Amino acid sequence: MTFSSIKSKIPDRAVASILFGCLCILVRRVFFSLEWAPIEAGANHFDFPDKLFTPIMTSLQTAFIALVIASVVWCIWSWCMERWWWAIVATIFASLAVFDVFFVR
Repeated sequence: MTFSSIKSKIPDRAVASILFGCLCILVRRVFFSLEWAPIEAGANHFDFPDKLFTPIMTSLQTAFIALVIASVVWCIWSWCMERWWWAIVATIFASLAVFDVFFVR
């Protein structure tokens, strides 16, 4: 088997959409776990200073919104270029990411 025959069987766009969707959900889970972290902790706890906490939260929020947009764009592109089976799988993961970002609170 040559490299080009192996490469032609891998659905690049669909795999990218699936990875972007999974990364989006992971980054959003990190965001919400940090959102519930105590800002003013007791004596034995780590205290998040506002100068460190606010930019991290802003960056994470920007990251998961950018990842969900990338997932949707690559999903649409996979519908144009890939086989229907891989495009359906990419659509499932992209829709899970969209649902998780915009509809779950």
